Amino acid sequence: MACIKGERGVQFVRVIRFTSVLVQIFVMATGCYTTFLGFDTKCIGTDSFNFLMILIGVYMVIAGFVSILAELSFRSIFNTFGFLKSRGGRGTFYIIVGSLVIAEGVDYFDVCNHVTFAAGVCYVSWGFFNLLTYACVGSNEQSESNGASSFPKPREEQ
Repeated sequence: MACIKGERGVQFVRVIRFTSVLVQIFVMATGCYTTFLGFDTKCIGTDSFNFLMILIGVYMVIAGFVSILAELSFRSIFNTFGFLKSRGGRGTFYIIVGSLVIAEGVDYFDVCNHVTFAAGVCYVSWGFFNLLTYACVGSNEQSESNGASSFPKPREEQ
């Protein structure tokens, strides 16, 4: 049972997709910042680079880029990452990646990496919001992925 139906549901999904692209851009920018901090670790008191910060920063950039492609309905991305076809799958993906980002942000929160923690919280929150709207907006009204569906269409009997 859907909470939002018809044209309002379609418009609601468009707003969610636009907002999601903005969230992904923020996460990608934060990933670049985290990668930079991994190379320049003077703010955490060491002179060598931090491989974990660099790796998680790269993961953030890749996750943001893949998520933007999914939000813009690039069909080739769905061939590789089929779970990104629905907001439920994308929401779960955001929660998993956001949890990883939060863990990195907590490790260095007291020193210099407040932005990474904030990006992780934003990502997890956005993931839960996507899961909520996935349950609240009916799948036939949302026009997700320009008609791409996680489930095959039923065969018509002759």
